[in-house]
Amino acid sequence: MKTIGFTGTAKNTGKTTTALAVIKHAHSAGLRIALTSIGFDSENRDNVTGLSKPRYALEEGDMVATAQECLTAGTATLEGLETTDIETILGKVVIARVTAAGTVLVAGANREKDLSFLISRFADYQIDLLLVDGALNRLVPMVACDGLVLATGASFDQDIHKIADHAGTLVHLFTPSITQTALASDQFTTLIFDDQSSVQLTNGSMLSSRTMEEILAKITKPLASLEIPGACHPMLMKTLIEKNPFSDKPINLIFGNPLKLIASGGLNLWDELMHQPLITVHYRHNLPVNILTVNPFYPKLKPSTGMYQAAYVDKYFLLRTVRIALPDFPVYDLFQPPQPDLLRLLGAAKGE
Repeated sequence: MKTIGFTGTAKNTGKTTTALAVIKHAHSAGLRIALTSIGFDSENRDNVTGLSKPRYALEEGDMVATAQECLTAGTATLEGLETTDIETILGKVVIARVTAAGTVLVAGANREKDLSFLISRFADYQIDLLLVDGALNRLVPMVACDGLVLATGASFDQDIHKIADHAGTLVHLFTPSITQTALASDQFTTLIFDDQSSVQLTNGSMLSSRTMEEILAKITKPLASLEIPGACHPMLMKTLIEKNPFSDKPINLIFGNPLKLIASGGLNLWDELMHQPLITVHYRHNLPVNILTVNPFYPKLKPSTGMYQAAYVDKYFLLRTVRIALPDFPVYDLFQPPQPDLLRLLGAAKGE
């Protein structure tokens, strides 16, 4: 089974549209599919702009993991197969099968361990492709996925060059490789020195101001590696690097996964830190970004009425500019030909 997460850089960037395209390809290929969400999705209308939104639609035989109160919220008929212990504000998450095609409302697990449990259960049901709906501000649980699809566009910013720069920076954060050396601990920060001696801090896995000061106090000789498995704000990391008394020596920074860095904010600062000549970056866990889609649509406020209306940037210039920022990377506008082989790009085609 392949598990793919879908997220957008902002609302209305085309995340759901991209996921629906993958669902269509999967149905055509005869794949057994399932859907869940990190949080809540599939409202009829955007609650800010009032504009209509695409809704998830599933066919008979598909499966879904959603909260109890969502089971009858769509037009699809769902048969509950098992009720999990995963709690949401809309009730426990239920694994269900679609018995009559229609739209579904999805509210699912928001913790990595809960998503991992759902993934294992869908594998037991012999699902071929599991789609996980998410958002950039709730990405961390998606480290349990096999890959990620990003959607960006004019709803993020109407300046096409800013869209391209942000997309390039975001994708590049996923490029460092997985460390070949197992972390001493996935719960605590660890310092490994050039002489192979090490010190493990016991005040948690994240880089806080207190942890930074404790690290600096421990650096009495050159560091080979600094392992920070938890959340890490880029400004604190920048300060730590600048105050390192052996900053003229190379150092390997090992983080838990790129999603924790993205959740901490400061993408441009992370990008700057990763390109410093004496710094190499690895992750304990990583997941590939398989595809980036672009969407020229954005909601534009009409002052005379106080209502939003659909507006668009130049779709050709948008696609071309983002592709220049990410050469040799699969960037597509799903409404411009040629259409990509989505299942192949996701590694989800039959036989893969």
